[in-house]
Amino acid sequence: MILMLTSDEHIDLHFPKAQKLCGDKAIERLFEKGEAFSRYPFRVVYLPLTELREGEAAVRMLISVGKKRFKRAVKRNRVKRQAREAWRKVKHIVEQAVAASDTVRGLHVAFIFCGDGLPTTPDVEKAMAKAAARLATIVTEAAQ
Repeated sequence: MILMLTSDEHIDLHFPKAQKLCGDKAIERLFEKGEAFSRYPFRVVYLPLTELREGEAAVRMLISVGKKRFKRAVKRNRVKRQAREAWRKVKHIVEQAVAASDTVRGLHVAFIFCGDGLPTTPDVEKAMAKAAARLATIVTEAAQ
């Protein structure tokens, strides 16, 4: 799905495999060297990158919902699905900030669910929008 802003601008609302953070080395580096902040019900860990590999997406993310929070996989998967959907809608804010930055070429992000109980979709979307705005601000400030 592509959202049209003007005749020249398009926002891509897809979330392809290339934008999903996977691979042990990349995830390990994110949690070792990355910084973090909280936007309830998520803890956001991020790592700005100065260079990207060939064909790698500029912004890659992962979602983690612990078994300690929800014993049933159905509930964990529901929260992950809500978070993916919310990210898909607001990721363009972060992508535009990375594209406008001179020093930051890419960004790896992890969203770790830390809330109590099943969140509602509007709550997840609001938290994700605030987190995306904060990430865009961080990328913009890193460029200066």
